Amino acid sequence: DTGASSTAISFELYKALRRFNQIKVIGLFDVRTAAGPIRSPLVQIDNMTLGPYRLSNIGVFVMPEAAMQQADGLLGMNVLKQFHFQLDQTNAELLLTP
Repeated sequence: DTGASSTAISFELYKALRRFNQIKVIGLFDVRTAAGPIRSPLVQIDNMTLGPYRLSNIGVFVMPEAAMQQADGLLGMNVLKQFHFQLDQTNAELLLTP
């Protein structure tokens, strides 16, 4: 969802990541979603890999399952702005270049 300003993950994915990593909780914030406003924790992910690219210290909102229907997460502009990106709708691909 390239309209999202912040990256988000589902609570289920957060629980799985938390088993293997120390994840710092930054705080609770009011967030507007397509499903309406919610209060969500913002956490810091130390390292994130997207294909060949490695990102550090990414702020990620943890969303309840109802707000993340049929997805484990979404990339927001806080991640995408670090790249030139293009959506290839024919092949259902997100193309990233530094």
